[in-house]
Amino acid sequence: MSNAEKSAILFSDKTKSTFILDIPQSIKQAQSLSPHQKETQQNPPLSISLLHSQEFKSTNKYLISTLPLAEPYPTTTEPKSESARAQVLARIPEGERTYHEGILPVVNDALETIQQDFGSQQGWCLPRYFVDKSQTSAGFVKRGDDDCASVSLKRRRISSSRDLSKYQSGTNSDGFDHETSAFYENSGSGSTQFDHPPVILSSTSENEFETMSEVNGVVKNTSFETAHLSISNHEMNLNGVSSSTRYIIPPRSNFILCTLPLSSHPHDNTFTSDSIPTHTRNHHEEQPIPGLSKDQKFNLILFDPPWPNKSVRRSKHYQTHPYAEMDSLTKQLSNILQIHAQPPTSDSNDSTQHPSIAAIWITNAEKARRAAYNALNTSGFRVCEEWIWVKVTNRGIPITPINGLWRKPYEILIIGRKNGIMHEAECDCSSAIHMNVDVNVQRSSILGSYSESDFHSVREKITRRVIAAVPDIHSRKPNLRDLFEDIFFTGGDAATNSSSAGVGGSYMAMEVFARNLTAGWWGCGNEVLKFNEEKCWADSDLN
Repeated sequence: MSNAEKSAILFSDKTKSTFILDIPQSIKQAQSLSPHQKETQQNPPLSISLLHSQEFKSTNKYLISTLPLAEPYPTTTEPKSESARAQVLARIPEGERTYHEGILPVVNDALETIQQDFGSQQGWCLPRYFVDKSQTSAGFVKRGDDDCASVSLKRRRISSSRDLSKYQSGTNSDGFDHETSAFYENSGSGSTQFDHPPVILSSTSENEFETMSEVNGVVKNTSFETAHLSISNHEMNLNGVSSSTRYIIPPRSNFILCTLPLSSHPHDNTFTSDSIPTHTRNHHEEQPIPGLSKDQKFNLILFDPPWPNKSVRRSKHYQTHPYAEMDSLTKQLSNILQIHAQPPTSDSNDSTQHPSIAAIWITNAEKARRAAYNALNTSGFRVCEEWIWVKVTNRGIPITPINGLWRKPYEILIIGRKNGIMHEAECDCSSAIHMNVDVNVQRSSILGSYSESDFHSVREKITRRVIAAVPDIHSRKPNLRDLFEDIFFTGGDAATNSSSAGVGGSYMAMEVFARNLTAGWWGCGNEVLKFNEEKCWADSDLN
């Protein structure tokens, strides 16, 4: 069976609290509408039956990845003795220690469950394509430590070393002009280059543009089929033919290529929001996402913010913001949620309404976690779940020690629900039983008040799920669309969900600071097309 036919979810326990997810496959599958989205289309055209062959002509395409890790990273940075470890622990705030000590048993129990029910002999990821630096037309597929085969990749002319290095090292070489700086220059007048009708892409012909600035603002693929976007590079290849950068746009997806206004200028981190003129700051607050109408609402808003991270800034993988900007970033997240989150229903008899969900990826620093909680709290959300992505080798071993002090092998997604009536079908509390958490207490924490003094203890009252996944290229996270749909949006009769129907299905979703597009969703950020560039995909079959 080829990867095209395999689910990205390689394992799920009965309580839906423990998963193995293949990262490249999750992104690949997200380039097509999900079964739930297909079922909930409003009057879909006849071509809907041909989606498998037409919407993403990449049943033979595979996302270029890195080799799956066979062994954990060396633990050279960890304290070498118990006394040294004790000294480091003494410098960590008690609340921070308590929080991560609470993560340990959850992750260990989940990994033990997977080892018992799934095993370690079979790989914890699907076969992968990766680029061999010594060649430009060949790659290798590897599953586990032994099943390794060479396959031909579609031969393509490599114009510079950047084309290979950005896949292998994860360096941010998105090639964008970042011309969205004009937004900041004109924002005081209330009229910007984003204030124009959306660009509607064709799925039957190439969508060609001279510069990326021509697709600033809202861009839509309203078709049930994949569209292709070409941006001229204004240079000739060796054959004398004008070259262009080509992007794959999933069906029913919308995007806004923009730099979100976190500081006075998209390339300047030296100014805080307080230095921005009042009229400009007010405009940013009223329209926190350039070009997106305040009337556009979403049932799910997913964030992957550029949290401050010294090691990431040193590596220059992608733009982050210094701690001086933490308050500005928190306020930006809150503004987006206040303006664009779908208000929850107050009618307990209305079974057609979906919940209003917000999810924020955080680092393991307490400042980022507190900022995420504050952003949710100030915009009317209450934390209900934490999803822990534990990074493992292809045999299921954490890439660093679970109890490591300097580098944790996991990242956490904080999930909040907007206050309102909560339907039984919309909150899967089965995993709370798996973790010996009282369901009634859990519901109380979701609907009740949250205070700063409860910042650490609240975690004992929420649902935690563990997603084991072999890491890929730096900054590439698993696409969680299928899990969100299964846990939050598939309750009730899908055919009756027309009142909240939108692009691609019965719920509306947007990813902020996105690095790839998802079929049926919105995406925004200055790297929103990063992994949708055609060069990120290989054309060969992996049978």
